[in-house]
Amino acid sequence: MFNLFNKPKSGLNESALIFKPVDISRLEQAAIARAFARVFSTDDGRTVLSYLQAQTLQRALSATAPDEQIRYSEGQSALVAMILRQITQGRKG
Repeated sequence: MFNLFNKPKSGLNESALIFKPVDISRLEQAAIARAFARVFSTDDGRTVLSYLQAQTLQRALSATAPDEQIRYSEGQSALVAMILRQITQGRKG
């Protein structure tokens, strides 16, 4: 669907694909949301999503956690929340 990888230069192994940033403005948001819904509707997808939620949204840090750790944890939680929003949007159609 979306080509997220650069083609390897000649002489490089196919497994040496390099991630290419996606220009979201060029992709249809509804198609992305539907892809999230499809991926996380499988048994494996639900298992992974449950794990991500347990590791981020359902975790509490101690009152003495350093600021850096709190910021890192909030970033992880924000990413999982974004995934959940995409799934919800994708299921709406």
